[in-house]
Parts: sequence; structure tokens; C-alpha cells
Amino acid sequence: MNEEDAFWTLAALCERLLPDYYNTKVVGALIDQGVFNDFCNEYLPDLYEKLKNLGVAACISLSWFLTIFIW
Repeated sequence: MNEEDAFWTLAALCERLLPDYYNTKVVGALIDQGVFNDFCNEYLPDLYEKLKNLGVAACISLSWFLTIFIW
């Protein structure tokens, strides 16, 4: 995909499929962060407890969701 098509594809994804991800409240990313924490708690309880005890689970997962298109 050329540069212009890539830009418009990213714009369409952000505006149509992920409209709440990149606004000032980042509601979509916060919801996904909560789902991720619930899944970690259910399927990876040891990891979840370690991240919870360190107090970094929210910091790590939110940055993952907000940088979904960086790569």
C-alpha cells in the first residue's frame, strides 16, 4: 500500500472502527484495558497478580492499546 492509501486506511480505522480510542477521554482504550485485565485475571492469574502487586498493569496495557498503529 502506498503512503497516501495507508494514511486514509488509518484515518478510516480510527474514525469509523475505533472512534473512542483517540479522543480526549480514550473511552474505547479504557474499556479494552478493563477487558484485558479481566482476561489476564482469568487465564493468567500469576501474571495478573504480579502486575497488580507492582502497580503497573494499567500503565502497561493502556499504552499497548493507545499505540496499536505505531508499528
